[in-house]
Amino acid sequence: QATAAQKRAIEHQFTQGIPPYARAVNALQATPLSINRPMLEVVEWCWQAQMELGKFPVSTLPPRPRMPKDHMSLAPALKAAIKADIRKHFALERQVKGAAAVMRQDLETAKELSEHEQFYLPVNLDWRSRLYFCCAFNYHRDDHIKSLFTYQRGYKVDGNNAYWLMVHLANCGDFQKISKEPLDVRVAWTEGNHQMILDIADDFQSTFDVWSLADKPFCFLAACFEYSRLIKEGADFVGYLPISLDGTNSG
Repeated sequence: QATAAQKRAIEHQFTQGIPPYARAVNALQATPLSINRPMLEVVEWCWQAQMELGKFPVSTLPPRPRMPKDHMSLAPALKAAIKADIRKHFALERQVKGAAAVMRQDLETAKELSEHEQFYLPVNLDWRSRLYFCCAFNYHRDDHIKSLFTYQRGYKVDGNNAYWLMVHLANCGDFQKISKEPLDVRVAWTEGNHQMILDIADDFQSTFDVWSLADKPFCFLAACFEYSRLIKEGADFVGYLPISLDGTNSG
């Protein structure tokens, strides 16, 4: 929460016109977005099939540990260890059920938004001037949610823009820590794995064992889809995928 001094400073700044940070917030929340429908299909498939990858939520639990019938004869240390396992399982159960509820809500929201041509995300500034979205469904979430967002207005991808798409693809995959290499090396990685990327985009289910090993598997797959369109459409290609770059020490 802002201090009284901060509030006074902000109020004074607005007497001089709209400050740059307010224009930045307005520009961000005025950017029309769309749901990435192919990625929505992927996320739904992974959820329904209960695929295991990274931080992707699951709805199934391992069997609950139980105290054996002859627990009275067990050594105190062993009995305490079993009780600790039971407590851990209860905590895990609450966590899994909560994550599953959020997942169902996110899918419902994404499917509803996919029926619309465009939508917007309201933005707020905290007391440190950091940007945060006002709604829970936004692209600052985990990988599988972030991959669901695209720009509603496309941009012509050619020349240097295609270069940055290939950098983005390598960054999201980060196989053999390629994201730590110079930009040209990352582009060379994408070019060297050209056929693998096209195979993934052509059939994401049969290539699950490949793309699921990526550092950000869902964003990597979304980039594979975009790269595949670039190759197929050539000079007519219009990109809609947000290109992300890591800000070193940005915290």
